[in-house]
Amino acid sequence: MKSDDAVLTHCVITNHSLGCSGGCEKGLAVAMEKGRIENCLVAFNKSKSTTDTTANDNGGAVYMSGGSLANCTVISNSYQGCAGVYATGGTVANCLIVGNVSTLAGAEASVWRGTAGCFTRCLGEVKINDNCLTGSTDVFRQARMKHGVFIPSGKSAARDAGDTVFVSETTDLYGKPRVFGGNVDLGCAESQTGGLHIYVR
Repeated sequence: MKSDDAVLTHCVITNHSLGCSGGCEKGLAVAMEKGRIENCLVAFNKSKSTTDTTANDNGGAVYMSGGSLANCTVISNSYQGCAGVYATGGTVANCLIVGNVSTLAGAEASVWRGTAGCFTRCLGEVKINDNCLTGSTDVFRQARMKHGVFIPSGKSAARDAGDTVFVSETTDLYGKPRVFGGNVDLGCAESQTGGLHIYVR
């Protein structure tokens, strides 16, 4: 994406497989310099260099040098370098970046690379900065996750953990209200369940 006017919302970007000689291109699934991506699922994309056996600075299921990535779920992507979100510019906000695997560069590269200040109100297995949370795929309803539906569970740290200043759309990936309850959830899907209800007869 190279235009300020470029907008990608409510999309599933999945199952992209790339084999390359040497270091692969930046962005296994998405490469952006400008524009906005919101309420999207980026999952099950993979890339492997056929000749390079060392981690490199390319990759990232999402690679961005500018623009905005908001309320997206980046999960189950794999690469020898960064497998999550590689951001050198722009804003990554209200995103879930979990379950990705960097085969050569370790746990941090499974979640992120680049400039930590680009990330705000995100959740991954490692701490990105003081504005982000740590957690894993247990933030999702496991029964639905098996079917490729990534909705935060009732007790998930992703529930109501976002910032509505980054919300531009009124619905989530599945067409449900984007804000339900006290605040916006992290990731591409909004949990539509409330807390504990006690009924007295």
